Amino acid sequence: GELMPPGGLHSPLGARADALLLQPDYLARAAAWLVVDHKEADEGSAQTAGALAARTAAAEPHNVICATVEAGRSWPRTDAHGQGGADFSLGAARLFERLAAHYGPPIRPLLLPTALSLSAAGARRDSLAVGFELLGGVLRAAGSWPRDDERRLHEELSSGGFGAALRACPVESVGTAQSFLRFASASRDPRRLSWLAATLLAGLQSAAAANETSLSHATALRFVAPLLAELRWRGPQLAEATLSRGSTAAAVTAGARQVREEVGAILALSMQAASPPPPGRPQPAARIGAAAAG
Repeated sequence: GELMPPGGLHSPLGARADALLLQPDYLARAAAWLVVDHKEADEGSAQTAGALAARTAAAEPHNVICATVEAGRSWPRTDAHGQGGADFSLGAARLFERLAAHYGPPIRPLLLPTALSLSAAGARRDSLAVGFELLGGVLRAAGSWPRDDERRLHEELSSGGFGAALRACPVESVGTAQSFLRFASASRDPRRLSWLAATLLAGLQSAAAANETSLSHATALRFVAPLLAELRWRGPQLAEATLSRGSTAAAVTAGARQVREEVGAILALSMQAASPPPPGRPQPAARIGAAAAG
């Protein structure tokens, strides 16, 4: 028999598959089963770090699909810098990315409500992980959609409580959120991430202006770091905007220890952002240096 379907690797899935995958309740049930997978992985290996990452790929049929989608991928291609969490399943995120890319904008109203519900403030750790996987996949796939549809997705996320959900993210899920942010911003045009950068900077400003706990301030900084890590020399404006915040500069010497540590990470990533490939551009480096000096 043939090793490849007549239409190649990108041939249509078939009318039956389309009918199932375009049903909102079907996709919601699939996401619910992924939440159960996260929970069972934790319960089955409570003493093992990275239990989800160590899960056998062939345990269930959908895990085989996830492993196939993930095969050959080397993301993240940049150093981890201590960012990320074991709960984020790259295979699941890739699966949602491929679904959203295959069906295009019509799948947005089917996936987005489930993603926002799972990642809403107060959600459990396992639900948050699947919500972030869903959001990451849809956001990456939207890069291939028409610009107006991608912009509409960003507007719906902003009005749907995405920023509030990040600010309410529990400590045990911060690493998972960082993995999501890195996945969503990897190899992307910085101009298409401006809405995300604005959301994260608003959260940082809110945490500082409201005199919230040092943990809230540190978490807000940890959410900015993944974008800096992925954008690197393409993100000097984000580095400058983060360092120019008065609270960030003051925290170098006056803040709590956990805030100082995160500011140090931001400074290291900002220096990386100030080192573009040749030919060198001194202007961004000078502006970042001025912002860091206060």
